[in-house]
Amino acid sequence: MYLALIPDEQTTKALRAFAPALPPNAHCTIIHSKAQLPAGLPLPAWPNKSTENVETYPEGVAVFGGKFKVSVLKLRVTFELDFLRRFTELLLRENFIPWSAEWAFSPHVTLGGADAQLVGEPPALLRFDRMEWRP
Repeated sequence: MYLALIPDEQTTKALRAFAPALPPNAHCTIIHSKAQLPAGLPLPAWPNKSTENVETYPEGVAVFGGKFKVSVLKLRVTFELDFLRRFTELLLRENFIPWSAEWAFSPHVTLGGADAQLVGEPPALLRFDRMEWRP
């Protein structure tokens, strides 16, 4: 299971213009766990209740993965992303759910396979306006 931060419509369009093979479920993973998703697990609070979105900036393209490699757009760790990560860790801890700790928190959006075609420059600003637990 994982907590997916989902880009708003404008950001999704800009990402798709930059990476035409952008997966249809494009997101930024805040936290991942190998545990089953328990029923009724609440979402973390938004860092800024007045806007209920998170903004961040690209920090370059990279290739992530072991056996299966993917192209990703790395994201700057802003106060809001750090807040969501820490709040979610607390939420999982309170519910006795372990999370994957093999890698440090490295927010990114998967753009496609390792050889994904990229067009021009990435969006200058990325905005995420929804989040959901995914199995």
